[in-house]
Amino acid sequence: MIRFEIDRVVFTLADARRHLNMVDPQAQTALGMFGEAQKLTLLNRAGNKAGL
Repeated sequence: MIRFEIDRVVFTLADARRHLNMVDPQAQTALGMFGEAQKLTLLNRAGNKAGL
């Protein structure tokens, strides 16, 4: 979080967040799950159209 604060002061808040997301293991794991979430959404939509 120290690096985040330095980036926030030197650059912009958006840049600081972007850098934090690139180096934060939890953020990387969460970003990696978006594909799975999209698949589940598509399955749910298909199930709703089939009347399940």
